[in-house]
Amino acid sequence: SVYHSFNDEVAHYRVHWWTCVRCGHTVKRSMNRPPSEKDCREYRVDASKMRPCVDPRCLWHSHLKQCGGLFEKTKSPDPKPKPSSSG
Repeated sequence: SVYHSFNDEVAHYRVHWWTCVRCGHTVKRSMNRPPSEKDCREYRVDASKMRPCVDPRCLWHSHLKQCGGLFEKTKSPDPKPKPSSSG
């Protein structure tokens, strides 16, 4: 319907799930890319001057300090069927 929240729409498109193999933390993403240092807030400001991250809201560095585990893909959308050529 036309009446829905933006958050519901964003959640609908988060179809790529990445889970830490050590602590089990799951990150849901709309793009097919694992969590990495490129998700750091400091990196997004200026990647050429990458400084140690001190932002407590930075998911990547917080996870790296507390757990240190790697993420592996645990869920993805079903592949779209290829159209059959009839003729």
